[in-house]
Amino acid sequence: MKVHQHVYFALRSEHMSAAVMTARLGIDPDEIKVRASRKTDLPRPVCHSWKVNAPEPDLGR
Repeated sequence: MKVHQHVYFALRSEHMSAAVMTARLGIDPDEIKVRASRKTDLPRPVCHSWKVNAPEPDLGR
C-alpha cells in the first residue's frame, strides 16, 4: 500500500498578524491568510494564519 503524506507547519492567531509572525520567526511563509480580509470570495478567515509547506511530496524517503 502506497502512502502519500503532506507536511506543514502553521500558526494561527486572532491578534498577531502574519507580518509579525514572520518577523518573530525570521522566515518567510509559503501561505498567509489575513483576518477579515476584503476578499470577494467567502468565507473570510476568522484569524490570521502563517504556513510553511514541505517543498515536495514524500519528503524523507
